[in-house]
Amino acid sequence: MLLCAVLALTGCIDTTTKVVVKADGSGTIEKTIFLSRHLAELMISMGNKSDPATIEQGMLNEKTLKAGAARLGSGVTFVSAEKVTGPKGNGWKALYSFKDIGAVKLSQNPAADLTIPGASTTNTAPTDKESFTFTFTKGAPATLSIAFPKPDPNAKPAGGPPAGAATDEKMVQSIKQLYADMRIVLVVTVDGTIAKTNATYTSGSDVTLLDMDFAKIIGDEATYKKLSSMQNQSMTEVRKTVKAVPGILIEDHDPVTISFR
Repeated sequence: MLLCAVLALTGCIDTTTKVVVKADGSGTIEKTIFLSRHLAELMISMGNKSDPATIEQGMLNEKTLKAGAARLGSGVTFVSAEKVTGPKGNGWKALYSFKDIGAVKLSQNPAADLTIPGASTTNTAPTDKESFTFTFTKGAPATLSIAFPKPDPNAKPAGGPPAGAATDEKMVQSIKQLYADMRIVLVVTVDGTIAKTNATYTSGSDVTLLDMDFAKIIGDEATYKKLSSMQNQSMTEVRKTVKAVPGILIEDHDPVTISFR
């Protein structure tokens, strides 16, 4: 039941992470996390007796965001957090600082900052297999290298749902509603001018590594059916599956290199 809750709550999150890197390798991480308006009713359906505001505050608050600094890597410090409201729901914007981008690790799990009732929590940084990692070389220009999470070659193939689950209309509509508000965005911004990069999606000093809007994915019936027939697939497999969907941005190169002045 707990695993189901974690998977369901992941679909209720809209998260944008922006990493700013300076020429000396220091910088900031800004995380904006919105919880879907459907989250409270989902938790109530799972037996939570609280009101919607209490549910939201219990799952995401300044305390959990402060503790999240340790999950971002050694030397990452919490700076501030403020409540925000958007079209999809309520949330928080948190700012962190770091002295060495090489020590930063960004988890690929959008639910990492949530406090889920009954789940054990950890403030340790994720492993390289679970996170985006960075290598930095000072100079003129400075060079930043970004590696995507690496799949575990020893992991057992995930089993799919029961036969017919992907075509059960009631289940299809439930899953679509659950994941319609999910979005994961990861942007790296260099504090300077990009001199050279192999990145696919750039705008000025910004490099977009991921922009996965699940409302667009759900709108592509063929892709959605493929995903729903492999519900336990890894993020690496998800990238391969959704890459052709219009409006979904997933960096082509791994690692991504950025030279900047």
